[in-house]
Amino acid sequence: MLNITSNINIQYLPLLVCGFANLNVILITAFSNHTYLVDYKLNPNPDAIHYVVLGNNILIHHEYSRNFEAPYVSDIFRTPGYPLFAGLCILLGGPLLLYTAQASLHIMICRFIYLMAKNSSSSHVPLIASSIIAVHPTLLILNIQAMSETLFIFTLCLAVLLLQRLLEKSNLLPSWRYLAPGLIIGTAILVRPAGLPLPLLTATVLLIVLSRRFGIIYSTKAASFFLIGVSTILLPWMLRNKIVFDRFVLTTNDTVVLIYFTGAGAYQIEHGIDREQASVMISREFHIHPPEDMWNYHTRNLSPVTLDSEAREVIHPVLVRYPNSLVKSCFYGLVKSIISHDADSLASILAIQPWSSPGNVDLLYFRHQSWNRLFANSSLLLAFFFIQLSINFTLLIFLPFGVIIICIQRKFIHILPIVMLIYTSFVCAASGLDAHSRFSSSILPFLSIVSSHGIHWILRLK
Repeated sequence: MLNITSNINIQYLPLLVCGFANLNVILITAFSNHTYLVDYKLNPNPDAIHYVVLGNNILIHHEYSRNFEAPYVSDIFRTPGYPLFAGLCILLGGPLLLYTAQASLHIMICRFIYLMAKNSSSSHVPLIASSIIAVHPTLLILNIQAMSETLFIFTLCLAVLLLQRLLEKSNLLPSWRYLAPGLIIGTAILVRPAGLPLPLLTATVLLIVLSRRFGIIYSTKAASFFLIGVSTILLPWMLRNKIVFDRFVLTTNDTVVLIYFTGAGAYQIEHGIDREQASVMISREFHIHPPEDMWNYHTRNLSPVTLDSEAREVIHPVLVRYPNSLVKSCFYGLVKSIISHDADSLASILAIQPWSSPGNVDLLYFRHQSWNRLFANSSLLLAFFFIQLSINFTLLIFLPFGVIIICIQRKFIHILPIVMLIYTSFVCAASGLDAHSRFSSSILPFLSIVSSHGIHWILRLK
């Protein structure tokens, strides 16, 4: 039984909690490793450094390049959404401004989640869902890194919220109103190309739902305006790539992911090897360049067009080489990303004793040495580890109950988070066997909404 009475509107409590949690992370970082907050190059992830370099180069030198100095080789691997955001923040106020801006986005994400879950039959569901996201360690860690996930989740949640508001209206709205969600989805894709399948998926959903309520003509107009919005954002960048590289594509990153992450995962399962060995096998078997060349063509005097062309031709053969192992690796990767943790990243950011990994499988078998390694870590990292895993396991346990409750309600507005949960899970699974917790970050908003229905139902909150 939960009885909530307060003079303060309780729906804003998760926003305060989120702000407090992010403030504490920044303060702990300042106390432990203050130079991290003024030097973006201290981030252990090379992707973060590349994002900032791209942003700085385009804003200062008017060159979209990952090179630190001239000559600047034009880039087609990264889309410009996040580099512009990160570069602008760092130019105006350094890394601390970027991390503060991302913490602010995190607070707004909590609000979006509350509003998305507000259609539930209970006021506790949106409160539970937004509270979970407010303190989720994965997002707190991402906020103090120059990584694109926080901005992507912000734009994705905003687009879904707008779609919810449009679809819940019983009256016939002007079809051009669906232009706005399209513009935001396009922005999300420009931030993180993992959203590439979103336009087709969303347009299909609009056609199905709106045609049943208002007819095929109206649904076609609405879906068309939505796609026009997406195209308005994406086409200029694709035209730029056509002019510079003679390739009408958004990015070449998708090729690398499909071959050397999704495909490599199948090779890992099939041959019992790690991803580096799997990548070597694929490169030799299909006579294509290794992933290091495709990532770092700007420093190796290689043509990204040639690399991408030869690799795209073998995407299908690579993916169907070991179909059973491909399914297994995607499933294992999805589960691994959801139940993994960021204690190692936190240790690196704080510049404290590195995380001593006990091995999650060994922990489950209660092997003595594994537990000894676990408790050899600092109390801060241990607390972070247990909090993150506890939240993730709680969400997974209550997920099936949430799905059942939402399906029983038989309202599409309630089904929409499930649709997005399936989509984001599919994208995460495509990352292959070596998926990490940040790959599941876009799953968390929708997982929290669905699982919160289950938490409310099981605990019988009133």
